[in-house]
Amino acid sequence: MIKQIYRREVNPTGSISSDLWPAAFDLSHASWAASVETLQIDLVASGWINLFTAMLMPPPEVELRWAGVGPGTNAEIKRAYSALMGRFFGRATLRFDHGCRWLRQVVDGLELAPGVHLRRRPGHLGDLPDWVGWDDFNDCWVVAEAKGSHDQGDWLTVNPPPIKTALKQLARVQIVDASGPIAFKTWAVACRWGTEANLLPPVIITCDPDDDGRQLEEWEVSKVREESRARWVADLLDGLGRPDIAAAVRSSDLDGASATEDDLVAIPTRSGYAALAIEAGGLIPLIGLDRGERAAALLETARILKRGTALVMLDRSAVESAIMRTGPDDRLDANLRRAWWADGYAPAPVPPDLVEGVAGPVRTRAVPPADVPKPTDLTVDGLTFRTEVDDIGFLEVGTSA
Repeated sequence: MIKQIYRREVNPTGSISSDLWPAAFDLSHASWAASVETLQIDLVASGWINLFTAMLMPPPEVELRWAGVGPGTNAEIKRAYSALMGRFFGRATLRFDHGCRWLRQVVDGLELAPGVHLRRRPGHLGDLPDWVGWDDFNDCWVVAEAKGSHDQGDWLTVNPPPIKTALKQLARVQIVDASGPIAFKTWAVACRWGTEANLLPPVIITCDPDDDGRQLEEWEVSKVREESRARWVADLLDGLGRPDIAAAVRSSDLDGASATEDDLVAIPTRSGYAALAIEAGGLIPLIGLDRGERAAALLETARILKRGTALVMLDRSAVESAIMRTGPDDRLDANLRRAWWADGYAPAPVPPDLVEGVAGPVRTRAVPPADVPKPTDLTVDGLTFRTEVDDIGFLEVGTSA
């Protein structure tokens, strides 16, 4: 399902702002991002398995506008929902608009590659940013922070408070090896929610401050890029109930590759390691010899309770290439992305109150209609989010899809 939001890209000081423009946002991207977050930090699957449609205003509303006052009731629950939704929509924006791949949860001292660590800067207290991953447009590591907010201030001409907070968090970390600090890309992304009650325009702002340090040598880029991919795959395998294979991926243990023949789940053209997402029930890994029978029982229970379901599956080929550190040559091209944006603009009406005070001309982008049929599955970076769960199969050892 496609919804409309308003986009801005700003510099860290807020003194330079790109044009404000309406843009299409594909909710399947946010659902894919939510499935990754759920695997990494053990969330409970909620509305995202139905592409958020249960929480949003129905057609003919074309904007990304939450029903009522938005998810949650009291202030504490609304803040929790907003933070989670900010991560989902922020991850999707970073992956599909800015080439940020294989984002992992930030912890102080996290090893990114042999001898390379993310650390808190000395003397910098407070919360750390959300993720560290790989920037395919700039061939370097990236650290990112996402915010979701109901803030009713000016999101159209200045840096709102959530962006300012995110920038402070980004400044608290560094990436280092034996030679000292390594340069990396940073992104702050903030989503301001429009709701049926507040009538505010839904806005996503992205901001990319600079960071200093040693630039990676050309010979290092391919090596550490594959390491970023592999460690992301390992994190997902933990969430899919296969810590043994995750350990083999992290250590690049070629002998552990034989374990990848176990617990395979199949859908048309793909096989891998999977979990069922059940609305309000979380992710249930499909592992063990009785996984087929358990999956059938879970799906029947979900149908009786009228709970939404989805399948999340990590390709077996992605796991094997992660162990070998031989991922596909699928580097994203920043020039192609810029050309896509430049060629896609077309005249469209913009409400005058949305553009008052915005410096420069207002760009607009043709937005697909909201009734475009949603796909039954989306595969990105080897991870499939699939809303059709009636045709899954279960492979025995030594077979393939």
